[in-house]
Amino acid sequence: MVAQRRILSSPYTVVWKFIFPAIWICGFGAGAIAAAAAHPDANRWVFPSVWIVGSAWLLWFALRLRRIAISGDTLYVSTYFREISVPLSQICRVTQSYMSRPQTIALHSDRDTALGRKFLFVAPGWPRIISRHPLVIELEERIAQRRSASHANA
Repeated sequence: MVAQRRILSSPYTVVWKFIFPAIWICGFGAGAIAAAAAHPDANRWVFPSVWIVGSAWLLWFALRLRRIAISGDTLYVSTYFREISVPLSQICRVTQSYMSRPQTIALHSDRDTALGRKFLFVAPGWPRIISRHPLVIELEERIAQRRSASHANA
């Protein structure tokens, strides 16, 4: 019997990966260009500069986001265009961001994969400012169990 996949990433991942960047880049870009056209003085490049830097940062953030699912001892990492499976025993570390919004969790692989070694995803639920996200604790426990089981079999 095949275990059902459980999606770990937030349902809002698609918003943070595709929708918000498109709206922000187009909307702020239109405003920045309009502001530059309306003010022919030396400050005309302030808003377009902020737009370019903000757009670059937003694209960098959004392109790294992944949709993560788990089934048994396998993680499924998706870019929405491509999906790979990663054994849970290949994950060596789980980290979370405390200050970024949206709050993210990163899974670090000990080997290269087709999607890199770090899988960043938006944490579900409310942000944890001081405490660790329950999903981080759960993943660390599952990874520790899987790694100890694979070392015992080796």
